[in-house]
Amino acid sequence: MLNILKLVFVLCFAGNTLQAKEAPLSEADRAKKIVEEVAHGFIKILSQNTPQSVQEDQIRAVIEKHFDLFSITQFVSAPGAVRGKITRKRFIEIQARYTTYIVENYTQQLRDYYKGNQTFKVTKVLERGPGRYLVQSQVLVPDRAEPFEVEWSVYKVGESLKVLDVIIERVSQSQAHRNEFSSILMRKGYDGFYDDLGQRIEAFNVRQGQVKKN
Repeated sequence: MLNILKLVFVLCFAGNTLQAKEAPLSEADRAKKIVEEVAHGFIKILSQNTPQSVQEDQIRAVIEKHFDLFSITQFVSAPGAVRGKITRKRFIEIQARYTTYIVENYTQQLRDYYKGNQTFKVTKVLERGPGRYLVQSQVLVPDRAEPFEVEWSVYKVGESLKVLDVIIERVSQSQAHRNEFSSILMRKGYDGFYDDLGQRIEAFNVRQGQVKKN
């Protein structure tokens, strides 16, 4: 009899434990969680005061995990009447080089803005359509009266959610890059774009006293 009571108790306890488990996150909550993971990841990397080359590698890992680099590269490299056609091989090469450009660009911007003791918070998540979200956030800086307004475009890619764009103080980073490279793409095509990215990365590395392969 005692053993039966023990069995009943165990089964009831197990059932209550299962019911107490957290419900699956909604897609909007998942979008919020991804943005928080990216932002807090960046802040943690910057707070460690490691060499810039180390921070670039760590920031690259965050970006490659959470950003839709294929779609971002596709958007930036297709401004309109681009000279010539692009092969899959060349696109992959451009994506790899453009990713390096994004990483170095983000790292420099983050280092310029980071002053220590910043506070990041998501203020709202807006649904823009099926699997599309705009995550609004603020970065509070101690010596700045107004917070930085940062918005994140998060899209569903397959079964995952990925960051497609970051809008800092109403300036889309993807659109800014598209505008920046449009004339090169139209004048020199994809090969010219690839070469230009390499030159920019090399110039950046020279300024930072780094020697890297592109």
